[in-house]
Amino acid sequence: NAYRNDVLSGALRFTPDARTDARISARWSAGDYHYPTDYSGAVVDHNAEQVDHRFTASVDAGRRVADRVELRATLTSNEYLPRTNDPPDGPADTLGFYGFFSRSVRTRRAADVRVNVQAGPRATFTVGAEASHDRERTTSQSLSQYGNSTDTFEASRHIGSVYAQAVGDATDRVSYVVGVRRDDNSAFGAFTTARAGLAWLVEPGARVRVAAGNAFRAPSFFENFAAGYVTGNPALRPEESRSVEVGGDLTLGDGAVRLAATAYAQRFRNIVQYTGTAPKPGAPNYYNVAAASANGLELEAAWRPMAGLTGTLTYALTDTRATATGFDTTAGASYVRGEQLIRRPRHTLGASLAGTFGDGGSVRLQALRVGERADRDYANYPVAAVTLPAYVKVDCSAVVPTRLPGTALTFRADNLLDARYEEVTGFRAPGLTLFAGVTYHP
Repeated sequence: NAYRNDVLSGALRFTPDARTDARISARWSAGDYHYPTDYSGAVVDHNAEQVDHRFTASVDAGRRVADRVELRATLTSNEYLPRTNDPPDGPADTLGFYGFFSRSVRTRRAADVRVNVQAGPRATFTVGAEASHDRERTTSQSLSQYGNSTDTFEASRHIGSVYAQAVGDATDRVSYVVGVRRDDNSAFGAFTTARAGLAWLVEPGARVRVAAGNAFRAPSFFENFAAGYVTGNPALRPEESRSVEVGGDLTLGDGAVRLAATAYAQRFRNIVQYTGTAPKPGAPNYYNVAAASANGLELEAAWRPMAGLTGTLTYALTDTRATATGFDTTAGASYVRGEQLIRRPRHTLGASLAGTFGDGGSVRLQALRVGERADRDYANYPVAAVTLPAYVKVDCSAVVPTRLPGTALTFRADNLLDARYEEVTGFRAPGLTLFAGVTYHP
């Protein structure tokens, strides 16, 4: 798809005195890719393209106002400018909807102030507040045989947040983390999230851990405020999730062998779903209707037979289910009660071998087997439920120091064996992809 991506990033850290530090960072990227396919994967359009420009900048500064008290502040700015260009394919392309252009400016500005208090050598308490503002403006033009049309969409929202966290060791064998945050969003109101975790060192080399928490995803601007062909819903609630996990780690042979296991359970509700047929004229197209669950088990074993060489095996068992169907009750729906969520493999197996050599050199070879996944085939109507076959993907990377101080060559090969597979039905994943670069650390 003739993809090109240019990135320029940099960071500067300075310490005016022993109690003060600051870091300034910025990142700019420009991406351009062509997509000759429609929603089903059929190649039907040779000159459709998406252009994305992003710029992110941040300033993080801190001052130790006392031996155990630190004051920090962070300012961030994110700007995203996507562009869609799909002109007519030629002078004879004048039937149906034959052209589309859109321009968007999406910005987010945020300021965060927090205080870190060290309560003895084993505990740190943090309290803070954040204010942020999101804004989006989009203009579009559609060219069709039925007449040209233009549309403008503009919306903004602000969020005020307060939070607190405690991290530390209760004893020589027990450590903890507890945090709570409250966000007040001008679009959907207030929402409180919390998390807690506990780790117990049963004996040297053996640890048990447990954690629980909740989270949310705010509706997008489009889901909240869209107008025109699609109507947003200002009354949408945020999507909610709750999770709990328990696990353990075991180290043997003076660190030569490490075993780890984690079991988790997640619940999702108020999932935002789109309906093409609104309940009544003028009603929104988005509602909080779907729900799902995700339970799983993750296993990991690492072996270090000698210094500088480590082998790792991983396995993940994932069971995802839709617990509320929502609007669409057909077999091709994205959420079918009792069935697996689309594109989530039940079994995933990984293996890697990593080695280090010389002064900063390294090489890594890894293989990943992704099991069968449920999906939907949108190329035909009615939409059909399909199963994506399993695939194996092999990647390789290396860092090779040069004779120039602080300089190294980097190499990476993704999909080394050029495996043919699809992560989305009808859209083939990239084949063998090669990367090369140079790094310099003064």
